[in-house]
Amino acid sequence: MYRWLVFVLMVCFGCQKENSFSGTYFGSWYSTDWEFQFYRNQIFTFSGWGHFGDGTWEGTYRRNGDTLWLQSADSLIQNAGFFDTFYLIDGDSCIIDYSSTFDYCKTRKWSKRRAIRYPQLPTDDSTLIADLHWMLQTALNSTTIAEAYADAHDTLVLESYYTIDENYPFEITHLGRPISVVSYEQIKEQNLDEWIMIELINCNHDGGFMAFQIMPWKVSGDVIARFWKENSEWKYRIID
Repeated sequence: MYRWLVFVLMVCFGCQKENSFSGTYFGSWYSTDWEFQFYRNQIFTFSGWGHFGDGTWEGTYRRNGDTLWLQSADSLIQNAGFFDTFYLIDGDSCIIDYSSTFDYCKTRKWSKRRAIRYPQLPTDDSTLIADLHWMLQTALNSTTIAEAYADAHDTLVLESYYTIDENYPFEITHLGRPISVVSYEQIKEQNLDEWIMIELINCNHDGGFMAFQIMPWKVSGDVIARFWKENSEWKYRIID
């Protein structure tokens, strides 16, 4: 779905009139502060201070409706992993990175993830659906989760997360035992003393990031699963 979205965006940019855009947008994630400055002459600057280093880069942009297409003059940041090509314009207040889903806003200095794609939003992309299910099963059956989650439960519980809910089309299991997906309201109604909460999922065709917490805060910090492709094969690492 993500690659198809990029293709559609590029086609649209080739056939519609450019519109100007301006303003300063701020963000902060992974111990780095970011700033976009857009000018009406289709020039922008992108600055960062912190973990990813300090610097300012320049490039050009094109606008099509509520989407920006950014091209940097510095090829290094195109491949650095913290700068993407397409951004969604959210009214007059924020822009959202289509790849990372982090936002940058005029009146807020910190970034947050935004629900703009699967599993936050439904999709018909069978490959993406299958990949995310494999990632979810891999993470939930990791040694880290198995050791942290008490094995006395006959049925384990996963708190629902957007489209991963009671209507999720696949069976989710933990070491051969079924996992029930229920809402937070149901968890409270049933007075459950332990369940798995999904803190964050951010996945596309080339990589994925998942963060879980064994509730109620049984482990210190999140259990994190990272996924990436090497030579068209999925690799992963579980971190706690």
